[in-house]
Amino acid sequence: MAALPFSHSRNPNGQAARFAQVGLQTQVGSASPTQLIGLLLAGACADVARAKLFFEQGDVAARGQAISHALSIVREGLIAALDTRQGEIAQQLRHHYEVTCYWLLRANREQSPEKLEHANKLLSDMRQIWQEATQGK
Repeated sequence: MAALPFSHSRNPNGQAARFAQVGLQTQVGSASPTQLIGLLLAGACADVARAKLFFEQGDVAARGQAISHALSIVREGLIAALDTRQGEIAQQLRHHYEVTCYWLLRANREQSPEKLEHANKLLSDMRQIWQEATQGK
């Protein structure tokens, strides 16, 4: 009898990650712009949480990858989506995201969990504010 493609007998962590990726791609593909920002914030927060774990484990390469991915989400997703010509709130959001990038870069360069926590606080606060502001939208 052939093994099913999702059999737990072979690398269940890798398979779980692939299933999660498919689920995320489905969410992104059907998301409204408002929901997409929420997904980007959630992804950046998840990357920072992973980076914190890698700090604890001493896994420098994985920590760097997680921080780099969080930076990519903030720069190429959240900042890129802003139109600062739309007013003061957009400009404040851009500043907030740039400060977050600053702390992420410093955390990685200086190998500082404390600086990573600054970035985590900024992203978590923004995620919570975004969820409250867009509830039901």
